[in-house]
Amino acid sequence: MELGDVIESGFRLWLSNLKVGLFFLFSYLSTVLILLIPFGILWKECNGNFFIAEQVVKSNPALIASFFISFILASLVSIYFYFAGIRACVMAIDGELSIVGAMKYALKRFLSYIGAEILKILVILISLTPAFLFIIPFSTPNSFSKGPNFLISGVIFVILSVITFIIILIFLVYVEYAVADGHSAVESIKVSFRTAKNCFFETIILLILLFAIGVLCNLLARLIAFPFMPSFMQNPFMFNPVRPNPFLSPSYLLDMVKFLLVYLASLSLLNSFVVSPLRAFMLILNMRKCS
Repeated sequence: MELGDVIESGFRLWLSNLKVGLFFLFSYLSTVLILLIPFGILWKECNGNFFIAEQVVKSNPALIASFFISFILASLVSIYFYFAGIRACVMAIDGELSIVGAMKYALKRFLSYIGAEILKILVILISLTPAFLFIIPFSTPNSFSKGPNFLISGVIFVILSVITFIIILIFLVYVEYAVADGHSAVESIKVSFRTAKNCFFETIILLILLFAIGVLCNLLARLIAFPFMPSFMQNPFMFNPVRPNPFLSPSYLLDMVKFLLVYLASLSLLNSFVVSPLRAFMLILNMRKCS
């Protein structure tokens, strides 16, 4: 199977299995719904006046704890549904898509998925160690007095870090998809490295294509939300410095909230039903071809 076949098959599988997008959508919605709980409590404690929110939070440790617990819970639930979505894509490729089956698999292998993500972060940090070791000799209390040497070392450090980070991300891009395809946490790292090594340029082309699709979806979401955009943002050249600041007016703030809600809702739908499924289908197919 050539790269063109991977892309064509990915689009075909996506069009015939649009319902897998529900998993990715629930991944976004679960985060919002769970985080609404502590914000609702805060709204009640403030009596609808968020200007005193800082004072209320500082005087209420239990409220701080609720935000922390809600964030952890929202993250875990979101990761679960995202993992289930990837597994659904694997099952769709095998011709045995099952919503319940994907959810059961994600629950059974959830710790493996979390473990793979932790290993992925550790590999990235270890890979960046040489770049940090390079900057240490120049990180003395008198570094700024060294002038050009410190500046040059800083620039080199940034360049090395960015290059290393991009390369290692390319080699780790298949990790979560390998776990969804039945590999353990450690095996998923090996599979991802082996796949990226065997199909390095194909992987880069796929990532560029998927990035372009993501950008187009982002632009489409902005286009959908454009009618809800505050008039001042639609035509900033109409700004008159003599008039009161439009950013402080209640009507502007309300319009801004409407615009953000429509934009985020549109972007979430597009990411859920277009970007994430396409990414999963294409990367899984390429992983199986090259690993």
